[in-house]
Amino acid sequence: MTGRPRARDYAPELTTIGAPQRFGVPRPGRGIVYVRTDGGTPRYPDVTWVASWIDEFEQPNPDGEIAGIEDFHGTRDEVLAWARSRPAAQRLIPSGDGWIPLPDNDNEVHLRGDA
Repeated sequence: MTGRPRARDYAPELTTIGAPQRFGVPRPGRGIVYVRTDGGTPRYPDVTWVASWIDEFEQPNPDGEIAGIEDFHGTRDEVLAWARSRPAAQRLIPSGDGWIPLPDNDNEVHLRGDA
């Protein structure tokens, strides 16, 4: 073939497909629920509230799953209620350059795009 080089011609690691990662269900008392918003910017003005419960397994389980993950999106109240209902080890919200514990009082939760 002539013309432009293709990725597989010079970087086979970029085109080689590995084994798919398998995800299961988070374990009670483990993992972290991350609560955040998407949007609220001039380009994407609509704000969506999102929460993800991520439980990274130390070793793959017998089914080959490497983590348990649950995601939820909805209104502010729906997402905060869902996040609090998950029996995770921690619940966090973004703050500055990191994450802080989700406050016990919903009135103390202020995220980008929060009205």
